[in-house]
Amino acid sequence: MSPTSRRRLRVLYVAGPGDVVGTFRCWRRGEDDPSQVAITYSAQFFDVCRDMGAEALVISSHPRRDAVRDGPFTVENRPHGLRDARGLLFHLSRVLYGVGLVLSAVRFRADVVVGGQHGSHLFVFFLLRLFRIRFAPSLHCVLWPQFAAVKRSQRLLNRLDAFLFRRGCEAVLCVSKDIEAQVAQLAGGRCPPRVSFVPTYCADTFRDIPAPARDGPFRVLYAGRIEADKGVFGLLEIYRQLAAAGCEVEFDLCGDGSSLTELRTRARGLGVEGGFRCHGHLNRARMREMFAASGVVIVPTTSQFVEGFNKVVVESILAKRPVITSDVCPALSYVKEAVYVANVDDWASYRVRIEQAACRDDGYWRRVAACGQVSGAFVTAEWSFASTLRHVFGAVEKRVAVEERRLSMQSLDR
Repeated sequence: MSPTSRRRLRVLYVAGPGDVVGTFRCWRRGEDDPSQVAITYSAQFFDVCRDMGAEALVISSHPRRDAVRDGPFTVENRPHGLRDARGLLFHLSRVLYGVGLVLSAVRFRADVVVGGQHGSHLFVFFLLRLFRIRFAPSLHCVLWPQFAAVKRSQRLLNRLDAFLFRRGCEAVLCVSKDIEAQVAQLAGGRCPPRVSFVPTYCADTFRDIPAPARDGPFRVLYAGRIEADKGVFGLLEIYRQLAAAGCEVEFDLCGDGSSLTELRTRARGLGVEGGFRCHGHLNRARMREMFAASGVVIVPTTSQFVEGFNKVVVESILAKRPVITSDVCPALSYVKEAVYVANVDDWASYRVRIEQAACRDDGYWRRVAACGQVSGAFVTAEWSFASTLRHVFGAVEKRVAVEERRLSMQSLDR
């Protein structure tokens, strides 16, 4: 068959909860999504499909219903109808949403489906095998919290997902070593090929950010959702203690979330809002200013949160700012030399790490220097999501097995 008569690869990409239609419109204009600092995974997917001549159906669970069709691309925001459901209804809603995605793949005559962790339970995609559609889940979060007791419902989901991993996956795309380990734990001796990727950034995004200040108040930056399970109320208590002890430390919290109003109210009630500042959501330019003003970035995610590869860790490293976090954060294994490691859910430990960083001693400046040494994988294409997709799609097109391709510390050091 000649190249001109070869059937196009057809791909369904199940994106996350973001506005994938908005991202596509930016991509079509040749612009980056202004709401994101990293190169978005969906934009990388669009690039790969364009370069490979593939036809693509892209579906996100963003709450604003919208759709656009342009040439080989059909992009849709398909809201999850019962996103706030609880208990059995929550699980039923995820199964039904997943069945809808499977039916969309069948109607689209997809060769392969990528994604699937958002909106649906993974095991539902085993149904794709009935229609000879290949499945490559793209995992951006751990499958269960690593440092909390596993609930009975999660144990059942793990058994169902284990069956999928053993018998229903072409490959598993993993954004962290912790996710790779959980997949292997569930799959046992029949683990599918695991293919690594990491968030990718333009090298210019954090260029010209000055080195951290050597004197003056030490500023701690939190960037992310303002939620209880992200540890924001623990940060308020730490700041109260440090302020009472006379430490010259200030906190800046950037981001929206369901706990933002309560956090601001509590800070005002304690009379500390002058040094514990909740800025709300900031655009990319203002976030650059916040990174530049900070001395350290803190990621205090609690054991109750199902964490993925926290991009703030990478952004901190690219801005040459050390990070304070715990083993809850899967990104830690890639950048440990630039991190102050606290104990999980231990606010006294976090306070100690802040005090150590605020001293700005030799240990602090070693971590600042280490940021430049571990940042390479996040600004090159080798381990990008796009590179991973090309690896998987190439195998699907050739009708061969996907080869395992995992990121090692040696790869990071190159």
